[in-house]
Amino acid sequence: MARPSRQSRFVFGSLVCKVCCYGLNGRCSGETSATPESFTLNDSTVIGCLDSSRQRAHLADLHGRPNPERQKSRHSEIKLPPFVPQICTGLGQMPEPEGNPLFAVSLSTILAEEGRVKYKSAQTLRRALRLPSDARLILIGSTKDYTIEKLWTTSDAAEAWRRIANLGFECSTALTYSIWDEHPKFDQIFNQEKNLITYEILLANGVISIPFLFFYDDRDYEEVLSWLKAHKDVKKIGVLAQFKRKDAAFDEVVRDMHRLEKDVPRSLHFVVVGPSTASRIQRLFNEFSRVTIVSSEPASAALWNNRTRTDLTHVTADSRIPKAILAANNIEMYRKFCSRARRAKRVHLHSSERSKPLLSRISV
Repeated sequence: MARPSRQSRFVFGSLVCKVCCYGLNGRCSGETSATPESFTLNDSTVIGCLDSSRQRAHLADLHGRPNPERQKSRHSEIKLPPFVPQICTGLGQMPEPEGNPLFAVSLSTILAEEGRVKYKSAQTLRRALRLPSDARLILIGSTKDYTIEKLWTTSDAAEAWRRIANLGFECSTALTYSIWDEHPKFDQIFNQEKNLITYEILLANGVISIPFLFFYDDRDYEEVLSWLKAHKDVKKIGVLAQFKRKDAAFDEVVRDMHRLEKDVPRSLHFVVVGPSTASRIQRLFNEFSRVTIVSSEPASAALWNNRTRTDLTHVTADSRIPKAILAANNIEMYRKFCSRARRAKRVHLHSSERSKPLLSRISV
């Protein structure tokens, strides 16, 4: 997914807040909560805040479909390990993994460019990935916005949601329509709403779903808390961190996670997609008691002929080593690192609890 091009066509116009549904229902505060792009960006890459007819057309598409019946989250049925490697086709046949571990697959792997589901069955997908026929998979709902939108627009006719469910995923995240800081406010709210609807659609099709929760400002955050209050059985939350290249951006992700942990009156398990360095992964395990890391770095490094070391740095490997062997080594390095980090955190929590005075550990 990419930010709108800086060469996009810009205009300066008046916001249509008086007829915008998000302004009318109080979801948006109008000009006071508008982003700079709300006033200027109005090309084909966005819906925008300047054209009410365009807004109505997209809202009619979003809300004109049958609403999926609310389902229980079934989050208690899925057990997530400390690390899940995201893999792709092209690696070759990896050695048989021990213990039938969980692998992640992105939406970009199972969809063609035009949004069509490429695989007809769970077996054909696993054969393409060169995994055992009973391999456990989680779907990560991220790919280019263009492809996700094509999936959305053709999903009913192509029965795409049912076809995704037939691929035998143990669970899936919701989809990730982009919510950029540099988007019009309408698009930010609309895409947040659309992401959460895909959570409900996947559940309705029998796929346990983990929502991605995005928020740009305090009003968005209030909406997230309201959604979590209405979905009290949701205990696993997706966090998209793969585009947070700068430390300041990653710091913001961690602050948002702490904010949710503080304001939601139940334990949350964060599924963080994207971090790949030892320092960031270690920080997440240090600061949160329930976290799972999903990363494509081990497989990507193998494709570039790099071998992962115990500290999660990479070195160039002997070119004669097959990519599949490198990938298996790299995945094992990440699994061991994350498992050690989770064990250390649990030992620390256990020690902290035992060090408390007895009366403080007794519920009165």
